[in-house]
Amino acid sequence: ETEGTASLNTAIKMGQHIKLDKVTGVATTLAAQQVCKKAFELTQSKEIKGITVTDKEAIDACFKFLDDHRILVEPACGATLATLYNHKINFSNSDNVLVIVCGGASISLKQLLEYSYQ
Repeated sequence: ETEGTASLNTAIKMGQHIKLDKVTGVATTLAAQQVCKKAFELTQSKEIKGITVTDKEAIDACFKFLDDHRILVEPACGATLATLYNHKINFSNSDNVLVIVCGGASISLKQLLEYSYQ
């Protein structure tokens, strides 16, 4: 999640199913004030680690992915990609890593460029 949309991460840290006062940022498709109850409950019974990134990290990851693969993705996807590009997850003990990338329907290059200038 991005810092401004971190309803799941905030709930994990607080240990309770909370509702954010507001959500902010460029990852609008992640912008839920409250994560669904089942998702929160899973974090309490399974080993699930939440990671947050800044809007800038998410946007930068969108541009890196565009350069690397010639595919434009929205900042919500960029948030996940940022964890990979910025090595926030250690895969050194893994033989294979599968990354499923989706989420480009709500972004244009023009909008992504505008976000990058903000």
